[in-house]
Amino acid sequence: MQKSIFMLHLLKHIAAAILMFISFRVCAQDGKSFFIAKKDNKPYKNRALIIGTDRYADRTIGDLNNPVFDAKSVKVVLEEKYGFITTPLIDRTRIEILTALAHLREEVEKDNSSCNTNLLVFVAGHGKHSSDYGGYLIPSDAPPVASGRSDKYLYFSDLDTMIDNIPAKHILVILDVCYGGTFNEVFKRKRGSINEMYADKSEDQIIARRNAFVSRKYLASGGKEQVNDGVPDKHSPFVDRLIKLLENHYATGQALLFTELCNNMTKMVDPTPVFDNFGLEPDPAGDFILQPLPNPNAAAASGKLASNDAGGIGSIKVVVIPRASGGRDLTAMLNDPDIRLGLSKVQEMLEAKGISTVGIPEVKAGIRDDVKKQLVHASGANVYLEVDFARNVQEDTYSLTVTLNAVDVANNATLFYKSCPSGYFRTTDYGILTARAIKQVGDELAMKITGGNR
Repeated sequence: MQKSIFMLHLLKHIAAAILMFISFRVCAQDGKSFFIAKKDNKPYKNRALIIGTDRYADRTIGDLNNPVFDAKSVKVVLEEKYGFITTPLIDRTRIEILTALAHLREEVEKDNSSCNTNLLVFVAGHGKHSSDYGGYLIPSDAPPVASGRSDKYLYFSDLDTMIDNIPAKHILVILDVCYGGTFNEVFKRKRGSINEMYADKSEDQIIARRNAFVSRKYLASGGKEQVNDGVPDKHSPFVDRLIKLLENHYATGQALLFTELCNNMTKMVDPTPVFDNFGLEPDPAGDFILQPLPNPNAAAASGKLASNDAGGIGSIKVVVIPRASGGRDLTAMLNDPDIRLGLSKVQEMLEAKGISTVGIPEVKAGIRDDVKKQLVHASGANVYLEVDFARNVQEDTYSLTVTLNAVDVANNATLFYKSCPSGYFRTTDYGILTARAIKQVGDELAMKITGGNR
């Protein structure tokens, strides 16, 4: 009897485990699978700890030109354009930095019941590396560099653990220090096909999905090497590029994903910035996302353009259609959800510029006209914009080259033609890739379509 009761309890536990496994795992038709993240509706609070050190108590270490200037400039951009609550630490001691990290952990723990936290830690100053103890940060009160391990420095291995233990949902560490790439010498980047789960999602959906996973990311201005401090009061080359990227995304209103941040920053050479995950359990599906605040200047410009419809823009109607390529005809391409998503992003861009677009008509069977001619005629548009998508793959990153060909229907004259590469990102999503590719050509395209009547 006791054996039967034990077996009954065992079977119940096994059944419960199987049900839990099934409820959290979804299998795709192609056999791939992924875990569903629990939906989290808590709002986000952006915090930043910003450390900049120019001056050192020990004169043999040598003062620097730009870390404080860089730190203050990053602070202003994060506060005014991305809504961060910042804690600046300028020329601070080791104990002051450790105290700030402990205080930050307490604050985030208090916030966790009501909100999630995006935490950005920016560090600019002197860094060194030891073959025995790894890389380390030199605080302002540090003594001369010692041959052995010293409790006067901040070793990256210790900082890695302390920052990882702050219970923020997303953490990004940006290091503009010599040997910053040794921040995590143990973690090996996981490679996989996690992006397949995003293939049919919009940009907002992808951001929501990536926010659902805990992330720990770092970006450093160089690897196991020294980096350039830059000309006094002119920013280091690394921070100069970082600030320009943040400013550009504020101007366009587009979220800056960590993958895009890294792809842009690593175009620098001598040295080339490095990036990866850190911490004990980083989830490669997670991302640190910098969402800019609404830009009133951009909104005002958009409103002004839209109000000019009566001056000529309103009389123009554009139909956006795919260009037959890759051995596929237009009918097949119109049935491709990736193509449809990419076309919708082109339409959104035109509408944002005050240009009216019309939907793609249904292709009718039995009509002898070729499909393109049929679509253009049935739409009633006086301009058609033909879009070609060429996908490129490099390891686990993807790019689209989006070619735009705007044609005046009445005269069959080309108004605008340009190929626009998106750059490489860790997503297969045509919506995101198309939006990135065409974001710089919108004004020029609108000007050509309207004949300058803007």
